[in-house]
Amino acid sequence: GLKVGQIIKMPGSEITKAMRNLWKLRLFDNVEITQDRRVGDIVYLSIRLSEQSRLAGWSYRGVPQSVHDDLNEILTPFLIKGQVASAANQINAKNAIRKYYIEKGYLDATVDVVVEEAGEKANAVNLVFNIDPKEKIKIEKITCDGCNAITEAELRKYLKETKAKSNLLKKSKFVQADFEADKALVIAKYRNQGYRDAYIVGDTIWRNADGLMEMVVKVYEGQKYYFGNITWKGNTIHTNDQLSRTLGIRKGEVYNEELLESRLRFSIDGRDITSLYMDDGYLFFNVEPTEVAVVD
Repeated sequence: GLKVGQIIKMPGSEITKAMRNLWKLRLFDNVEITQDRRVGDIVYLSIRLSEQSRLAGWSYRGVPQSVHDDLNEILTPFLIKGQVASAANQINAKNAIRKYYIEKGYLDATVDVVVEEAGEKANAVNLVFNIDPKEKIKIEKITCDGCNAITEAELRKYLKETKAKSNLLKKSKFVQADFEADKALVIAKYRNQGYRDAYIVGDTIWRNADGLMEMVVKVYEGQKYYFGNITWKGNTIHTNDQLSRTLGIRKGEVYNEELLESRLRFSIDGRDITSLYMDDGYLFFNVEPTEVAVVD
């Protein structure tokens, strides 16, 4: 933003803008623009820069060689050899490594980075990540607030990936993404038992005095629903009786969202409405259920 012969003010916004432009490059640790001397209305400037170090490579301490390839893969978006080893990239790399271990149940994992000079290259550094995974944090107890239609034992059964440490078949660990998926499974089970309005109100998770996790899942069950009248619209190829026999759901049965969907679109035994029409050549057939609540 500065050039020889340009008219500027001293001090003035041009110098400030020039320094800002250099900082935006994110290549320097320090930027200074100073006046060397002045002759009449001509000023001589010096620009002094301290260039950031380039990344020569990185390594890990505290973890086995078997996980190095996995760690290298997750650091690819943040670290590239030859680029500036900025503080922001180092922080992002540390956070990525810690997230990797948290997702495996090591909730207390710590990661520190040490910057070491690379002797073979000028102005180059190596990053050493000191990793301490610590122990996996196990789940001591899972309880339910609001469970009446299912028992707490059933709730724990439906939480397929989130298991208490007493379970012999599944290792106990807490992974947030798995827990969210498990909660969706719990609601799916509720809806297949007629509780169409069920949802997870919330959950409370804490660490007890022994450092183990305890959790309470709060559920709203709502009322139990049943299938009412089932009618058909838009059908001309098959009669209402044919479609109802294929559907195989009768009035008064407990509402089951999964069963309804499978009988309409895809059933392993081929007993579904969509297959019935496609077998007749209607490849673009579609069926949509419209549910209407029965008042009182």
